[in-house]
Amino acid sequence: MRHIPVAYATEEDYVVCTIVSMLSVLETADSDTYYDFYILVDKDFTEESKGKILEILEAYKSRCSIMFKMVGQIFDNVCLRIDFIKKPTYFRLLLPRLLQEERCIYLDSDTVICTDLQKLFDMEMGETYLAGVKAPGYILHSSETSRKQALLPNMQQYINAGVLLMNLDQMRKDCVVEKFLRLIPLKMESQDQDIINSVCYDKITFLPFEFNVMIKYAAWKMEDYAEVFQAEELKKAWNDPSIIHYADRTKPWKNLNCIMGDFWWSTCRRSPIWNRFFKNESESLFFETLYSATCGINRITTKRTGALFDLKFKKELIIFGAGDRANSFIQYLKNYGMTPEYIMVSNKEGNPQVLAGIKVKELSDIGDSNMTKTVVIATLEKYHVEILLLLKKFKFKEIIPLSDKWNLTKL
Repeated sequence: MRHIPVAYATEEDYVVCTIVSMLSVLETADSDTYYDFYILVDKDFTEESKGKILEILEAYKSRCSIMFKMVGQIFDNVCLRIDFIKKPTYFRLLLPRLLQEERCIYLDSDTVICTDLQKLFDMEMGETYLAGVKAPGYILHSSETSRKQALLPNMQQYINAGVLLMNLDQMRKDCVVEKFLRLIPLKMESQDQDIINSVCYDKITFLPFEFNVMIKYAAWKMEDYAEVFQAEELKKAWNDPSIIHYADRTKPWKNLNCIMGDFWWSTCRRSPIWNRFFKNESESLFFETLYSATCGINRITTKRTGALFDLKFKKELIIFGAGDRANSFIQYLKNYGMTPEYIMVSNKEGNPQVLAGIKVKELSDIGDSNMTKTVVIATLEKYHVEILLLLKKFKFKEIIPLSDKWNLTKL
């Protein structure tokens, strides 16, 4: 098996989301991939919490190892300027010192992994220290004051530090940890992320956006960050993400309306985490907003009730249904410059050949080339179960049932 080291930094309040992220890594692993997990913790992390991680991942013990690494007290008094980011964010600065690996992948706990990580792990890095995804908000909108306090000549290389491929050998060779630690007293605005970007400037390999799809940018239009990423790169990332990063104040485990939160809940609901932490809430909360989808290739997404579902500028859509509701939904999408590729129906008898200028196809005419697309069920909810059963055999990547509560008047 191919061993891939993956590191997390966590604390008591983040145990559940750390476990969900780890489970998503294991669920998407290829048969020849073995993950060596390193969990960075401090003295406040309890043996009980360690036990929870080990217990829930017991089913994967033949596919992974788990080692807890104590960081000591070095970060006890670090500056925390961002209220929703906690002390463990600094722990990753010590990875070249704590691990003996040649390289490793670092993941924030608020991530979900959608693919095997061998492709990321094998990225060519040369003598650079890190590989990461550019942070367009910093590159495009940072002030001169922010640039100066981060000790950067410019912001054009600034990366988000939530997903990193780290060249530990090179970092040890160049004493990078010592350079990190010297900057801590400066109390930089973006904390250790500024430190990482400052020390590693000109020693960074840039990864495609798909490896760190940050939900904070979901509302941006393609042209908003065209200077940073190519349109095709963005389109691929939003429609087929490799790693989703809930890099925002809104987290899926706190808010069901969190953008792309259904990826997180899909992993959670297939795992022991669900029974242990969330089952008691399910009847009063989740059954009204989520379908009871079982583990399978296709993913049932949160029923959409708002003005428009997430990622309105990025999704490649197919509509199921050719009635009045589907027609209204298609007209709604056109207001956002979106046109579904085609419309699906179970049987063309009694249905139009074309609806709103879009071709109507029968399910029997659907080939395998469409299996990576997103399907929106634009019928009344009473037909959804029957339709979901029909679609299951086609193994579409994502299915979005449109709730009866969806507001057709917001056009």
